[in-house]
Amino acid sequence: MGMGFSVTCAEDLPFIDDATAARETAGTLLGDYRIREQKRVCADWPRGSIPPDERVPVRSAVPVLLFSGERDPVTPPEFGERVAKGFPNSLHVVMLHGSHGAEGPCATALTHRFVEQASVKGLDASCAAKTPPTKFELAVRVEAHLDPKLLDSYAGTYALEGFSLTLTRRGDHLVAELSGQGELELFADAKDHFFAKSEDLELQIVPGPAGAAPRIVVHAGSEEMHGQRIH
Repeated sequence: MGMGFSVTCAEDLPFIDDATAARETAGTLLGDYRIREQKRVCADWPRGSIPPDERVPVRSAVPVLLFSGERDPVTPPEFGERVAKGFPNSLHVVMLHGSHGAEGPCATALTHRFVEQASVKGLDASCAAKTPPTKFELAVRVEAHLDPKLLDSYAGTYALEGFSLTLTRRGDHLVAELSGQGELELFADAKDHFFAKSEDLELQIVPGPAGAAPRIVVHAGSEEMHGQRIH
């Protein structure tokens, strides 16, 4: 994030005026929020200076293969079209359904052929129009109702790395409290697996050996934490 601020605060934000931002974002879901947010950061963030010709389009006769994603909200195909005008020996490939960046067999094969022949002449980019959209699926969780006695057996305080998590039963579900930072309701979708409806958090109960206290595995976003019940 810091590197991104250093670059964009020097090379992008100084050239976006409020009137243009308001006009171009009118009627959109977030409006000019993203630009206002970044401008607030740039008011404090240190940055370097840019050379006078920083925004002058590059022109060259070298062979260039350009990729754009049809649905890229950051560097849309129109940006690629502008760049291509300065490179007479270029090929601009727009990946159907593509987002930010070009990945997959089509882009990889085109890149390999381009590097091998050092030219865009004869490159068949028809595969770009056949790229299927990325599958986007959300798992539908089915809440399970567990025996209160089973939930009671999971209650207790668990030691995690640097803090503790306390589980208590409240009705037909569990409530987690992280070192006094407030409560989070957890609902079961299996006899040993719980999820939060308001946060990206999952909790797995791992039974211990006979007579031993159970353990927990907590997934919070991309982080995984392990804990042992201490009482």
